[in-house]
Order: sequence, then C-alpha cells, then structure tokens
Amino acid sequence: KISRAGELSELEIATVLTAPTVVAQYCQTDTTGSRFLQFGDGKKRYFPDAVVMSNLQYSNSLNNVLLSLLDSHLLRRNTSQKSGGQLYLSNDTSQEGRRDGLFEARLLHQFCSSPAEAISCLEKMHIEEGYENMRFVDQSKLTNLVTALLPEANKILKEDDIKFKFLTQIIEKHSDEKIVIFCIYKKTADYLYSKISKKFKNLKVGLTSEQNTDQLEALLEDFAPIANNMIDPEVHDEFSEKVRENKVDILIATEAISEGFNLQDARLLVNYDLPWTILNLAQRMGRILRPWHKPRKIQIWNFIPDTMFSENFPHAVSWAERLNSRNKAQQSFTRLPAFGSNDKEEIQLYTIADTFAQNSDVEINLDDTLQFIQSTEGIQTSSAIDDLGRISEEEAREIRSLKSGFRAVITAQDLGINEDLRFPLLYLLIRRKSRVFAGLFSRDCELLIPFDHQLEILNNIRLQQRQEKMYNLQEAELIEYDKLLTGSLKEFAQLLKCNEDDLKIICSMKIVT
Repeated sequence: KISRAGELSELEIATVLTAPTVVAQYCQTDTTGSRFLQFGDGKKRYFPDAVVMSNLQYSNSLNNVLLSLLDSHLLRRNTSQKSGGQLYLSNDTSQEGRRDGLFEARLLHQFCSSPAEAISCLEKMHIEEGYENMRFVDQSKLTNLVTALLPEANKILKEDDIKFKFLTQIIEKHSDEKIVIFCIYKKTADYLYSKISKKFKNLKVGLTSEQNTDQLEALLEDFAPIANNMIDPEVHDEFSEKVRENKVDILIATEAISEGFNLQDARLLVNYDLPWTILNLAQRMGRILRPWHKPRKIQIWNFIPDTMFSENFPHAVSWAERLNSRNKAQQSFTRLPAFGSNDKEEIQLYTIADTFAQNSDVEINLDDTLQFIQSTEGIQTSSAIDDLGRISEEEAREIRSLKSGFRAVITAQDLGINEDLRFPLLYLLIRRKSRVFAGLFSRDCELLIPFDHQLEILNNIRLQQRQEKMYNLQEAELIEYDKLLTGSLKEFAQLLKCNEDDLKIICSMKIVT
C-alpha cells in the first residue's frame, strides 16, 4: 500500500499481462465452450465468446452538398500568408492554389458524420479563416457558394436522415440494454444527444463532451457501475439498487474516451463515425472487450457511407487505386492490420470502410478478435513511448528528482518542426487531481493540438537525437516566457472547466526559432 502519490515512482516494476496472454495461459473453459478466469473468492469472469460485426451501408444525405463544394475548386488553399493559429508541424504544406488532400479527406469525413457537423463546416467556411484558420484562394466566391448550400443542409438537419434512422432501429431493438455510441465530432455528439433524448424519453442519455474530469468520472460510473467497481453484479442490496436506478442507458462518447476507460457494462457498441485509423478502431473495441460475470457476445455496428465508394468523389477513386496497387484481396475483418499499417490516416479510413463493406455481417471468435487487438499495438506505436521504455534507471532517478515547475527552452530545428510557424510555442504539462494533461500552445496562448491527443503532442516535441545545448534567456525573454505560461495555463483551466488554482504545473518548454 502507498500513502502518497510520490511513492508510486518507488514501486517495483511489474509485468502487465495482455488479454491474449491471459486467455492463452490462465483461462479455463466451461462445458459450453466459454472461457473464464477463476478468482480466489470463487467468482468467475468470462471473456466474450465472440464479436458480431454488423456493417450498415447507408446513402449519405449530404453527398450533393459536399460534391458541390469539391467540384467548385474553391477549396484550394491560399498559402501565401499563413495564419498565426494554423499549425503546420511538417514542412510538406500545400503550394499556392493546389488541392490539399488531407483537408478534403477530413471534410469528407465531417460531411459523412451528421448534418449538424456539415452545417458547422459550412458556417465556418462562410467567413475568412473561419474553418481552422485556413485561407482559400477566393473567399468571396466561396462565401457565395456556402450561402447557396446552407438552406439544403439545414433542410436535411430538420429531417431524420437515413443514418440516424438506422441508429434508432438499433436502439428500439435493444432498448433494454446499454449502448455505447462513438462519434468523433462534438457537433455530431450534441446532435445525437438531442435527437435520441427527444425520441426515447424513457431512456437516460449521457454525453462525454464538455465534461470536466469529475463530471466525466461520475457519468462513466452511472453508465458502467459494475466495470468501475461501484457495485457487485451479484449483490442486490439497497445501495446497489439505488445505483442501478440512476443508470445511464446510452453513452454518446467522443474519441477522448476510446482509450483508458472501462465500459463493459455495455456489450453493444456503435461506430457512428468510422475511426480514422485501425488503432482507433481497436481502442474503441477495447472499452467493452473486458471480462464479465457471465458469458456473452459483443455486438458492434459500423456505419459506412456510400460517399466512400462513389466515383463522384475524387478521394474514393484515389483510395481505391492505391489499394488496388497493393494487390491485396480484402477478405475478412481479421486481416485489417495487413492494410494501412504504414498508411496515412485517410488511406486507413478507406481501408476500414472497404473491408467492412465487403463483410456485411461477420462473427469473429475470441482468439481472432484478441489477435487483431494485439496486432494493432505495432501499427502506430509512439516513438515517445519507445523513448520512455528505453530510459535507464539512472535517468529515471534523475527525472524523479526534478522539482515541479521546471522550465526548458529548445529550438524548432532541434524538434524538426516547421519553422514557418509563428513562434514561440509552449509545451505545458499540468496535473489536475490524479490526472495529467499535456498541451501545445501558440504564441497567442491558443491550444494547437487537443490535449487528449497526448501521444501526438509528445511525438511533436520529441528530440530527433540527444541534445546537450543550453539556452540562456535574457530578462526580456523571461518576461515573455512568464506571459506565455500564464496565458496558456488560463486557457488550460477554461478547457478543463476548472479554476487555475486547481492546476499544478509539472513542467513547461518554450519552443523558439
């Protein structure tokens, strides 16, 4: 037992067993073929017998609006003057007037998400630098086009689009079970929360977005009280029944909780938005693929828009050509890791969609499911995580000895960051209660990468090689550092919906040219 958080660093190294190892080495099999772990108190915890994957293809109501945007050629980028809020972390930026493939892929993904997210994109494009601070080659013409397209998009918003109708069918069929619905965009999450709450008044709906740490923990305990050790599934005392009565039936979850949270009180998962990468898919599945007190099958639905395969959209044709050039037949879900392990996100997205589309319904046994989950660990392993794994005991002791609040300064060149950005930038690591958050901020104290993308942030501040340089700041530079640090901390507090006094600075690093 430990009494202080600082004692955690003094604990001996322990071996963490992954699910495949546990199943292979420690599980027993009952008379029905279900595999379980036997604990000392006599209780059994069962791994899922199988995963049933249902892939629902639907006609995207916003295809015409999206096609009008793409065919207009007004989305070509104006890169002659880069906006201060826009982050190019690589030197491979689009040239003047050229199409930005990654941007268009993201836009396609947003228009396939929901009418609410599509309208949000259009409204941002209506004004200069409104969409992620981007500049387009002819903003006035783009504004006129968006003005003409918004009425059609708003009309679709007022109706129940086909995608949402599919979701309501799932909820109606499983109204007595808990469901996790994963989506990527906040506007889509809000849209679903509003429509589901109105349509299913007898069900309690929870929404993970815009929750501070305490609110999120309380919400997840209400949704998954067994997984979060609030109650024992075999106990039915007054407290347990009260917890069950306060249950959340449907959890609308954003990508921020696709990793690190236990949600296995639900056996039903809906991928309302296709994940960008295979790793994201595995992380979502991992939230409910946990041992349970009785045998069961996990059910997952994937929503696949026809936009992904339409010849009217350049990305669909481009993705298909790239996949065909690999000459790999896509035959089953369990072969997903073979495609796109080194691909860019937009290619992985198409790979996932195409594989699902070719397998409308498939049941995957436990071994194949765990093999898939395990194989994704090598797909996008963070180099920053690799660094942590290679730290020596001496280096670990040196790190532990550092006092909270220490500062560092480094150049963009040392990090390999595009030097066309407006510097300085600030990396900030803070603690709130038991959780640690990282943030990368602009010179205007604006968050450049969502703080829940921890590994992305770490990789962007990772040194390409060990540096021994020291940077001595002059008094004026120290004042600038303090100003940047104070503003970024204030922004962090607003994002976490807490007071600045609740945050403790672990360390910070100023990135200069």
